Amino acid sequence: MFKASSVVFVLYAYLSVVITQYCNQTTTGYYSTVLTCTNGTRYFPPVTESITHLKCLDCNISVLNRETIITKFEGEYFNLSDSHIQVIGEDVFMNFSSNMRAFILENNEISDIAPKVFNGFSILGQINLHNNNISQLPPGVFNGTYTVRLILSNNRIRNIDHMFEGLTVTAVNLSRNEIEEVHEDSFLRTSFRKGREFSDTQFIDLSNNLISKLNAGTFRCSNSDIEGCITILNLKGNLLTRIEDGTFLGSENLRILDLSDNMIAHLSSDSFRGLPNLNELLLRNNRLQKTATGIFGRLQYLDDLDLSQNWLSSLSVSTFTGLYTLETLNISHNALADFNSFHLYPLGQLRTLDISNITVSDLDITSMLKHHVGLKVFIINDNFWECKRLMQIYGEMSAKLAGFHRPSHHFDVPNLHGIACSHNKLDSYKDLSFNDFLSVISKEALNDEWFSSVSIEENTNRTDFLSNKYVSGIYGMMIFVVAVIALVMVFFIVKCVLKCLYENKILENRINLWYAREEESVTVCS
Repeated sequence: MFKASSVVFVLYAYLSVVITQYCNQTTTGYYSTVLTCTNGTRYFPPVTESITHLKCLDCNISVLNRETIITKFEGEYFNLSDSHIQVIGEDVFMNFSSNMRAFILENNEISDIAPKVFNGFSILGQINLHNNNISQLPPGVFNGTYTVRLILSNNRIRNIDHMFEGLTVTAVNLSRNEIEEVHEDSFLRTSFRKGREFSDTQFIDLSNNLISKLNAGTFRCSNSDIEGCITILNLKGNLLTRIEDGTFLGSENLRILDLSDNMIAHLSSDSFRGLPNLNELLLRNNRLQKTATGIFGRLQYLDDLDLSQNWLSSLSVSTFTGLYTLETLNISHNALADFNSFHLYPLGQLRTLDISNITVSDLDITSMLKHHVGLKVFIINDNFWECKRLMQIYGEMSAKLAGFHRPSHHFDVPNLHGIACSHNKLDSYKDLSFNDFLSVISKEALNDEWFSSVSIEENTNRTDFLSNKYVSGIYGMMIFVVAVIALVMVFFIVKCVLKCLYENKILENRINLWYAREEESVTVCS
């Protein structure tokens, strides 16, 4: 019995080794050789010719070093994703072709990478280490590395001090890690260069980390060449509570700054000093209750500003002073009950405006459309509209903007094209949320009579508008015809008078009276 068991065990072990070592090498073209390995391969067997493509299915290679790595690999894309790799050893890729384009090592268990392991490749498009177990890497691990994209997202990185020293890169993705602080020298010795495929998008993605504080000058250019600085900085989804003065000093090349989904409650007048070329500023979903006077004054090239989902309770004309080129403004989901169109007077180039759910019950739409002649998209959803007033607003917006833009879908309560409204003005809107408003108007009758009156009023407004337009046109045409007739009559009268004066020799000099030379007399004169 024991002997039979031993035989079974030996046979099982032998089969396991055979299965483990199974790899298939196929040639698919003159220059293309594919190595396909399956079933828990722990290392790659020797190959007879150079490999250009690798497929590793259900592999299990815990340590990737010179003993376990594939030999004679001359492909451009090395993909060992989902292979349970834990360690990348020193000089593991030293025999790879210098024409390598990408190392794709995502969805492994990598926690340790030897220094300078990715050196020697001058045209790398990406190093993808997404979704591994990296918590910290030794200083200078990427020293001398050149790549367009370095992807380290969804790891466990806490400290990035000196990690990127000597790295030349276009984009660094550090999103979804556990980074708590970024020191002022974290990227000081990193060179950001325009990529071959992604020009003008040098960026750092630090979104969804645990960053609670930014030090002044953290993202300043590492050299005097402004073209070698980042243009996009993503700090979305962190724990920031304030932006100190001068935080972004030295970041003159920054074009897009995303500070959404933080807990920012304080901004000073110099929070955005040092960003003269910023085009897009996203402050959505923070805790801002007010903004400092002139805070955006230095952002003279800002095109897009998002202040939605904050705790703002008031605005003033000085809030947007200096934003001469702003085209898109989103102030939705704030408690701006005292919102007035004059708050936006400094924004002469405004094209898109969203004031959804700012707790207003009226709006000077006439003044708004008159002042902002370039306005193309105007979103007014989820406010405390009275149906009759909303109908008037709709009439003016139809004439100028072709109706409502991106309306809500509150069709189960009194509404106009999906925008909720009440039949009558409520007694008070103080401390009322939009959900409370919906609850109140849901008790009002949703009947055809109201819709009929709305339709009649809408048609009446359109008829009046068209009638006034046609009357004005006819009146202008009549004035033009009368003026032409009057000019013709004056011309002939003057002509006749001058001819009579000449015939009677009252005028000595011959005057061209614009009549035919064969005419001998003018019978008009007696």
